[in-house]
Amino acid sequence: MNKSRIILVLLGGPGAGKGTQAQALMRYLEIPQISTGNLLRAEIKQKTETGCEAEKQISEGKLVSDEIVNRVLGNRVRNGDCRYGWILDGYPRTLNQAVALQSLLRPRDKFVVIEIDVEPELVIERMTSRLTCAGCGSVYNTASVKPLREGVCDKCSSELSRRADDHEEVIRERFRAYRDLTLPLRSYFLRLGVLRNVYGMRPAEEVTLDILSVLDLEGVPVENSVKLV
Repeated sequence: MNKSRIILVLLGGPGAGKGTQAQALMRYLEIPQISTGNLLRAEIKQKTETGCEAEKQISEGKLVSDEIVNRVLGNRVRNGDCRYGWILDGYPRTLNQAVALQSLLRPRDKFVVIEIDVEPELVIERMTSRLTCAGCGSVYNTASVKPLREGVCDKCSSELSRRADDHEEVIRERFRAYRDLTLPLRSYFLRLGVLRNVYGMRPAEEVTLDILSVLDLEGVPVENSVKLV
């Protein structure tokens, strides 16, 4: 008997921790995290036909078209490591992408969409205080997780800096764009009966447990032992 696939979509605004949660959930669900952004960058680097199309659109100041994004995702999920499912964060971003994702599903798939709810003002405060290591990628926060030496990474001694998009007005604009893009997605997934919510303004480990509890209620098997609270 073929095992049902798990298709998990993580939604959430800037700073919601989608990537962090996807990384944690891979250990429990034993399925890969897929980033369409990484897929597109790989296509561009390899100078494939799709990559050249995407690069041209980006150079013209356009968003990469849904058709291209859907194509690279469709190709990726045919790989053997996706035979039991996959985790998506940052996709779908549009209604057209959501419809394309739905077309990839099989009748027996376990399909769950979880939106990580955050409080924008608190997230903005946290993100504008964030410092990132240029060497190893470690993240610090001037309001909470401070480095031992100002401006220097504790782990590799590289310089710490603020990301170009970690400025208040940029973050507020990203929240506005997220609300505009996500509203139709919420309605679509609500109609399908697959949208669930967790509160994201807590330690990452607690959010992970909440997501696993939701998946357990949805009948999604968790491969590795974890205490659900």
